[in-house]
Amino acid sequence: VDNYHWLRDKTDPDTIVYLEAENAYTEAMMADTKELQEALYAEMRGRIKEQDISVPTKKGDYYYYTRTEEGDEYGVLCRKHGSLEAEEEVLLDVNKLAEGKEHCSLGTFSVSPDHSVAAYAVDFAGNECFTIYFKNLETGEVLKDTIENTCADVEWLNDSTRIVYTVRTPEDMRPVAVRLHELGVSDDQLLYEETDEQFYIGLDKTRDQKFIFIECGSKITSETWS
Repeated sequence: VDNYHWLRDKTDPDTIVYLEAENAYTEAMMADTKELQEALYAEMRGRIKEQDISVPTKKGDYYYYTRTEEGDEYGVLCRKHGSLEAEEEVLLDVNKLAEGKEHCSLGTFSVSPDHSVAAYAVDFAGNECFTIYFKNLETGEVLKDTIENTCADVEWLNDSTRIVYTVRTPEDMRPVAVRLHELGVSDDQLLYEETDEQFYIGLDKTRDQKFIFIECGSKITSETWS
């Protein structure tokens, strides 16, 4: 029995009143630590290098990396062709993606094997339910293909025109099925569905890029399909 299940309804006035009361109680109880909180926050911020760059990862003829700029909340995903001295190509600026949004979480960013299209999953609601978008990296155009209610698991097939992804149940948000999407096609094919509520689904791809794994796991056992 979950005595707090009613709090799932974020639009219920009773939920808002309850949360406001909890926040007020927390502020009152922690009031004498206000200066310490501010000091700790300032120290932690001071130890974070805001302007930074990740270690580039070489895939094919491209070097992929993420950089952050001082004052920005999110990273900028980039690549260079041929060498690290080449001109930078910005693939996705998450700061621009988050403009006007109360929440923005990038779940995955996966480039097709031929490096022409990127599939990226974004959660704008904060409930870990992601929508997958596709961007043509040669033209910069965001394609019309969108896939909602996913878990941000994306693996490309080697033809660079299809992906497999996982979807959630709307009730308990459990990763429950694997589907195949082809760019430009609206009807996605169901590849696998897990009906046992104890199991969760994930995806992975072998290092030689020949197989995609469907990984099913519970708290006590697991199995893998290819």
